[in-house]
Amino acid sequence: MPFELNGFPDWYQALFEISPEEFDSIIYEELRWEIYKTPDEHLSSRILSKLSYGDFQLKKRYQEFILKLLEEKDVTNTSILQSSLSLILEESNDKYMQRLQKLAIKRCNKAAPLERQQIWLRTLFCVDPVTGITHLKLVLSK
Repeated sequence: MPFELNGFPDWYQALFEISPEEFDSIIYEELRWEIYKTPDEHLSSRILSKLSYGDFQLKKRYQEFILKLLEEKDVTNTSILQSSLSLILEESNDKYMQRLQKLAIKRCNKAAPLERQQIWLRTLFCVDPVTGITHLKLVLSK
């Protein structure tokens, strides 16, 4: 039996097929904890990392929920924030990109540590380069 070091183990798919609602519930709670509660000094994630290296369909299934969590509350752990945004940016879904653009603008305008502002500015460049340049000019003029 091969061991999966990066994504979810093979048996996760069977568990998901048996009870998708319960599986989702567990993953949602784990993502909520990881995104909101991971101490700032922790540089790695468990579930976000497994999703980023795992099956594309599974990853795609949780992108909406991750974006919703980012919209609800500012994430203070920069590593977790970067991992969350990377997962969302992998899917070039217009609906996600529009929401991500609005969120990036909101977070860029918010007084936050420079490192987090830079993450949001990079995100804005990914989804809307013209608006990203405008916000970069604002940051540099301060």
